[in-house]
Amino acid sequence: MPHAELDHVLFGVPNLAEGMTLVQTRLGITPVQGGRHPGVGTHNALLSLGPRAYLEIIAPDPSQNVRDQDLPYGLAGLQKPRIITWAVRPADWQAHARQTQQLGLTSRLREGTRTRPDKVQLRWRSMQLVPPVTADRQDLTGLIPFAIEWQSAPHPATSAPGDLRLEALTLLHPQPHTLSSVVDALELPCDVDFAPKARMAARIQLEPGRTVTLA
Repeated sequence: MPHAELDHVLFGVPNLAEGMTLVQTRLGITPVQGGRHPGVGTHNALLSLGPRAYLEIIAPDPSQNVRDQDLPYGLAGLQKPRIITWAVRPADWQAHARQTQQLGLTSRLREGTRTRPDKVQLRWRSMQLVPPVTADRQDLTGLIPFAIEWQSAPHPATSAPGDLRLEALTLLHPQPHTLSSVVDALELPCDVDFAPKARMAARIQLEPGRTVTLA
């Protein structure tokens, strides 16, 4: 199966304004407001991580009447900022869907829209994994990315600020061999390592020779 490409990394925050300030402090660039996700209950801000990759700062949107239990990616119970999941662009959408199913992972298709502050509307479809995401009785929720296909142009990375580059995304888990088996089967663009608690870490290049890790 062809490789999937990293599309974006989701940095979950309890409050968007505070999250934008945190990211600006860590990375030295102010994120741009992205917009609201209607009916989903979230809003976001973005920084470019390359020509077709970006960092999405995402938070609950208090202006939307969405129940906490319906918020995605565990945002309802999020106490402090952290990377909560990520997204990939499969080279072959159907092959990726078949492999996901063969791994025993349940997914659902979702159509999404977002209107930027400049009134440009973005449209996409995503293959969202239904939690809990497990393999060999190990919880991999959040570590295994959802798939996305952009149905409008331009890609969000092209309008987001930043001359940053994502050097590496590392998935950490107490059972890295189980995690690696899923990563290898889906041919995901990431590293896998051991940690006592499941988490993710993104090493971002600010300039040659200078990096910052978000986790």
